[in-house]
Amino acid sequence: MDLLYEVLVYISLLVYLGLPLFWFVRHYFFLNYDMHRIELRVITYVVILLFDAAIFMIFSPYISNRYALPSYSAPLGWIFLLGWVILEGWSIALLVRSMKNVKKLETGLVKTGPYSIIRHPVYVAHVFFNFGAYLITGAVIPLMVFVMWVVLIKPLADLEDEELALRLGEKFHDYKKKVPQLLPKLR
Repeated sequence: MDLLYEVLVYISLLVYLGLPLFWFVRHYFFLNYDMHRIELRVITYVVILLFDAAIFMIFSPYISNRYALPSYSAPLGWIFLLGWVILEGWSIALLVRSMKNVKKLETGLVKTGPYSIIRHPVYVAHVFFNFGAYLITGAVIPLMVFVMWVVLIKPLADLEDEELALRLGEKFHDYKKKVPQLLPKLR
């Protein structure tokens, strides 16, 4: 296996497969408990590390499994990866700039850049990464993680919307009325 193949597959497996679990646990604890208590944060990270270790042991035999894809799929995959870099990088930069309390990782409401088009651009960027990685490598793991994100993105976004509504109140409700959740409005 070449280095690019391994890097894309391992990122998909070890980062993007565990992220939905992290965000579901984090949003659940915020909505139902005081998530900012340090022990709950530690529990969340321990659960994710254990999950990633189990996932690695279960799926590592399948890392070399791949489909033969048409020649145009790799350039298309690079377009998706470029979209991922731009969308996730820009979105996270805006979130970091809006951070009100670094210790609690609490941000203000971001309504500019990609957040003026959709409310959850980082989640959409995760889908872009895994679809692009699949198109470039033909590997089964990024395809599997892509499908998982497609299935989980809506419930995850709904849960985050619920948390943001609780935390930000009327400002978020006004924003929610104007900006679609995951797909941009066609004008």
